[in-house]
Amino acid sequence: MGVLEDYQGQGIATKLFNKAFEWAKEVGISRLGLTVMKGNDKAFNLYRKMGFVLEGERVQSLRVGGEFVNEYYLYKLL
Repeated sequence: MGVLEDYQGQGIATKLFNKAFEWAKEVGISRLGLTVMKGNDKAFNLYRKMGFVLEGERVQSLRVGGEFVNEYYLYKLL
């Protein structure tokens, strides 16, 4: 999920997450997980604000622009 930069800071991502949480509960999902590249502080901070907990870090898990980057794993219990 993503929000275009021109529309960030307007609460759109928060609304999208809340709808996703609602839907997940309705269909019986009790645990959500996501990953984010280390260094994507904007997204990481949003996920923490939405209640996601850092589960771990996978070292050099993605190759971006010819370089390996680490990836954070987060989860949220509903």
